Amino acid sequence: MEQTRLVNLPIIGRVQHGEKVNNKITEYGYFIVKTQDTYMQSYVDKFDKLFKGKQSIEIEFFNEEPLSKRYVRYNQSGEVCRCPENSGKATQKVKNGWQQIECKGLDCQYRQKNDAGKCACNRIGWLKFLIPSISTDRIFLMKITGQTSINKLSDYINLQKAQGKSIKGHYILFLKRIEQTNNLGQIFNNYVLDILKKEEFISNSIESKINENQEKVTTINNNDINNEDLGQRESSKPEITSKEIISNPEKNSKKKGKQRNQTCNSNNANKNTTNSVDKKKQEKVETTDNKIENQTTGKQQTPQNEFENYYMLDNTKREIIVNKDGIPKEYLIAESFNVKEELCDVVIKTEDENEILDCAEGTVFEIEPKVVSNKIFALKINMIDKKIKEKVA
Repeated sequence: MEQTRLVNLPIIGRVQHGEKVNNKITEYGYFIVKTQDTYMQSYVDKFDKLFKGKQSIEIEFFNEEPLSKRYVRYNQSGEVCRCPENSGKATQKVKNGWQQIECKGLDCQYRQKNDAGKCACNRIGWLKFLIPSISTDRIFLMKITGQTSINKLSDYINLQKAQGKSIKGHYILFLKRIEQTNNLGQIFNNYVLDILKKEEFISNSIESKINENQEKVTTINNNDINNEDLGQRESSKPEITSKEIISNPEKNSKKKGKQRNQTCNSNNANKNTTNSVDKKKQEKVETTDNKIENQTTGKQQTPQNEFENYYMLDNTKREIIVNKDGIPKEYLIAESFNVKEELCDVVIKTEDENEILDCAEGTVFEIEPKVVSNKIFALKINMIDKKIKEKVA
């Protein structure tokens, strides 16, 4: 049987999406890292380079219990009582240190809400994880105080366990803004944490953009067909102006009578002519129907390879590439996922660099590719869903 050995891994720092400034919590809406270990500053600098200003990060869970939850009570001197969730035993601070006491749970006086809807003892979560792009042997911590965020992470992890899946693996931890109402009825727009397996996050992002574009194509084609059909119906109507009817009522009346007589005579004496006319009309209708059907088939049925040049931006980097003249040149590389969820390096032309550098992670774009020495060069770039990178102060 495989043995599991627990080790204390060095902690780089705490990942946050806000911090206390002048005794007031400031929400950034993107991830940052704080550390108290000067020897870990180089890792913090690397995090800032890769993720600062972004609302999602790739993380890795290295064990089956990445999230721990407990109830904690603070006073002016700091933490004075703590109890793991679903445990009847708490640890309370006393003069000589810490002592174990019975936790009364919801019946505890410190768990009761005051008039402002707050209580002294609150649940917090601690999430521990690796960020593989920064280090695979040093961990990050995240202290989570938002109850919605704790519930989302806990529910997701419990669901994976219920399905018999291992929690170990790569995930995308991301922020999303939702509307919340407190117990006083006040409405706030808050950032909450959510999580998905990396492959699911990528697949969902690309598929949603493909479906969105297909819906746009379908809508445009339906409008084209409706407009063309309307135009054919309008063009088949006789063009009679109100001026003619008003100015020549007698003439028009005689003309109508003459037309009626001609129609009767034609029905009795020229059946072949009528059949010929009907046949031509039928052929014209069939031709129109076929034309509309062909347009519908040609436009609405999207070829499977239409999105093969679509990419979703993940990160950017610089790389030295020897050009066709044999001269080394530095290029911007857009590390992006294609529709097959493969991570590809797309080489960006110098004149398009600012366009890509202005994009945030998750931007979907289309390129006109040219493959040279197994490298994909983007000759042209068309933004499908551009996400603007937030400016970092």
